[in-house]
Amino acid sequence: MPVKKQDRLVVLLSNGKAINVRLSFFPCLKKATQTQLDKWQLISKGVGIEWGEIDEDISLKGLIQQLIVQNTLRYVAGDTSFAMAA
Repeated sequence: MPVKKQDRLVVLLSNGKAINVRLSFFPCLKKATQTQLDKWQLISKGVGIEWGEIDEDISLKGLIQQLIVQNTLRYVAGDTSFAMAA
């Protein structure tokens, strides 16, 4: 299986913020090849991302929920840095 560029999904928002989450929090994305990951498009007027080839859609709300889970796990593990950057 080809190696993925990275285990991160970074979404830049219109307010200048970035959401940075691990692909491994999304099982379909974790299993996808880099070629499949590269084939995405914005949906719902830009509030979601679709990977048609692997039948996966993620909304901005879903990304934020995963960011909260990711940061909670990091906090519990003693890491107080957060994945959302200014």
